[in-house]
Amino acid sequence: MIRFVLTVAVYTWFTIPVAAQELTPSLIIEKEMKYLNTHNYLKYSSLWTKAMQNEVLFIHSPKDKNTIFNIKEASLVTEQELSVPQAMQHIPRLSKYISHFGSHNVQVRYVEVLYKVKQETNRQRNGENCFIQVFVKEQGTWRIAESVLVQKPILRTNAASR
Repeated sequence: MIRFVLTVAVYTWFTIPVAAQELTPSLIIEKEMKYLNTHNYLKYSSLWTKAMQNEVLFIHSPKDKNTIFNIKEASLVTEQELSVPQAMQHIPRLSKYISHFGSHNVQVRYVEVLYKVKQETNRQRNGENCFIQVFVKEQGTWRIAESVLVQKPILRTNAASR
């Protein structure tokens, strides 16, 4: 009996911290970079809402120059949370996410990424690329709902006014 109790105690000691670590928007962004760099598009798509997972995988074509398949390398420069008023200027649909998921289940982040791409386009270029990403808590798990390319000067002006 003592052996059983000790086994359960040791198991609980080592597994609870791992299970308790919630996948936050910041951790999702880190995983995004990892999956883009390893070209693991299936895991990359799992970071998105259920409604978007198929679109990320199947609508993005390896032949299309403006998709995840065009990215050779990605590294995070910075990311920061944006307020709802700041984000609304760039994502008009944000109010729909808030009304559907609740304000406490929606978070918006500004993300700067350094890309190395196979072919530069107006949406993906070698060097710094800037995005606003909407994260929603879907069935208790944070996921990417939307990612919008933005012009850096516009966002830096907004970020400075915080």
